[in-house]
Amino acid sequence: MFSIINIVTLVLSVIIFLPDNLNAGELPRYASLRDNKVNMRVGPGAKYPIKWELTRKHMPVKIVREFETWRKIELFDGDTVGWVHKNLLSSKKRGIIINGEQKIRKKPKESSTVVLRLEEGVIVKMDDCSKGWCSVEVSGYKGFIRSSEVWGNKTSDE
Repeated sequence: MFSIINIVTLVLSVIIFLPDNLNAGELPRYASLRDNKVNMRVGPGAKYPIKWELTRKHMPVKIVREFETWRKIELFDGDTVGWVHKNLLSSKKRGIIINGEQKIRKKPKESSTVVLRLEEGVIVKMDDCSKGWCSVEVSGYKGFIRSSEVWGNKTSDE
């Protein structure tokens, strides 16, 4: 028979060791910045100097490495790389428009009606990406964009 202490211990151990999207997992994977000010450091710890101050909440980032509670991230330019604490990241899917102005279409096909045109650098909410298209939302507008024109998903890396 389990005692109350055994049950509480079991429940707590399950809660503590449940993985979330920002804990150990397949690399690389994507996340987004949780706040408007995130310090990117040269190494995995608060003792390391700040390399960049990132100031765009929801900016997508690629997690390329992990060390304890720190995540090494890469920005969409491919050159900006550094370490942030995992609590400064969100598992919410975001993307950033790349390669100039892009069209958001009503359906996932080139011949579909254009819903919106977005400039390079606009951050969008992302849903699923498949067959070369990503479902996105920005400012209440929903539609589809070619996966090669938005960074923040595995298919944009391929």
